[in-house]
Amino acid sequence: MTFPIPPDLPADEHPIIKTMLAARRRLLRRDAAALRELAGMYAKALDRLKADRNALLKVIRESAPDRDQLIRLASFDNLIAGVRREMTNLAKAMAGNLSQEILAEIGAAGDDGLLLAQTALPGLEAAYIRGRWVILNPDQVTTMFGFLDPTGPLIAGIRTNYGPALAEFVRETIATGFIAGMNPRDVARLIAQALGEGLNWAMTTARTAHLWAYRAAAHQNYLNNSWVVKGWTWFAQLDDRVCMSCVAQHGSEHPLTEILADHHQGRCAPLPITRSYAELGFPDIPDLRPVVPSGETWFRAQPAVLQRRMMGPGKWAAWNAGKFDFSQLTVPYNDPVYGRMLRENSLKGILGGDLAQLFYGGKTP
Repeated sequence: MTFPIPPDLPADEHPIIKTMLAARRRLLRRDAAALRELAGMYAKALDRLKADRNALLKVIRESAPDRDQLIRLASFDNLIAGVRREMTNLAKAMAGNLSQEILAEIGAAGDDGLLLAQTALPGLEAAYIRGRWVILNPDQVTTMFGFLDPTGPLIAGIRTNYGPALAEFVRETIATGFIAGMNPRDVARLIAQALGEGLNWAMTTARTAHLWAYRAAAHQNYLNNSWVVKGWTWFAQLDDRVCMSCVAQHGSEHPLTEILADHHQGRCAPLPITRSYAELGFPDIPDLRPVVPSGETWFRAQPAVLQRRMMGPGKWAAWNAGKFDFSQLTVPYNDPVYGRMLRENSLKGILGGDLAQLFYGGKTP
């Protein structure tokens, strides 16, 4: 018989879930270390732009240009050119680091997949599974998931597009936000705002690549070992940062032909569903595989104040009024690098504009 996990039971009570959570913590620690290194590289690039920024601020202080005069200043062009140069160099270094980090995540997913399968079937000797386990080949993963290829849209796109795109964003931010007579301190804030967005772009790109590389490798790992893994369960990080799409997907079971198409920076993981002992030829061993409760079951068990905070007042009011099903909290979208991804649906997307308007602010019509 199965060993169900009640909604009020801590997830780490079951060995495979405890193992999976430990693997995810290791993944997030590796990701955090890589992002710290990236932030340090970015800070050094900003330091090298200070002279160009200060030169522009000096001209603004001394000549008080209007917008048309500003965008024709040599010092303005020099700053934009400096951003393009520094961020293109940063992008090349970032792409090189990311290629190595992706390979590390593929390797880690291979090791973790074997450990998860062994933990899921404690009635078998670890050597039994290890001896039959098909080792993950990184080339196989990059072939199946083209975005991981060094010449593919992710890595090549960073090298080619990041610097020019950020330079243009900085140009537009300053030109659009500038007002004649603006204090140089306010202009400095505009520049900092635009360059800060560039760091957000870089970190979102890197984190999404780390997490997707790990998940892609996990899926290939399971496919390679379908003799023991027959599917996977969507397992979300049920905390105060989780989005409602991931809550809605949590606990859903999927075949190996599907991939966990989480949104950008998504932390969800595919928990392997192993074959039963009977399917593996050991009918006398009791089946203790976990049954993960659905995200909806977990959510309904939470206090109303938490539910309202997680959903937002309007969405929560409409859901409580029975205006939509929990599954409608997820909506697909297409990304040029990763393809189909899933994110939280808006209230307007669920109900349509007119009906959604009635629930905004938590009102109940």
